[in-house]
Amino acid sequence: DYVINGVKLFEAGADYACDCVVEVRAPLIVRLVRLLRRGDANFFQIIKRIYAQRKINYNHFRKTADIIMVDNFGNHKKLYRNLEKIMQKVGLKYEK
Repeated sequence: DYVINGVKLFEAGADYACDCVVEVRAPLIVRLVRLLRRGDANFFQIIKRIYAQRKINYNHFRKTADIIMVDNFGNHKKLYRNLEKIMQKVGLKYEK
């Protein structure tokens, strides 16, 4: 039982091995602001990163895995609480 970054999973072609995929979503403007605040990339690098992620088609995972979608509009605490509930539901141990 592992938690793997979805982008890396998809790029490696290892998605066939998943029983469950959790898609964490946030509006584009929220992602832009968060990435700009992080300060490790400029605006054009961020746009390039987001553009590259558009290739991930979560419908592709539906063939082999259950997909659970989580909205990430709030703060980290709220997100982690939601993820903890999901992981418990699917039988994974959540460690902070």
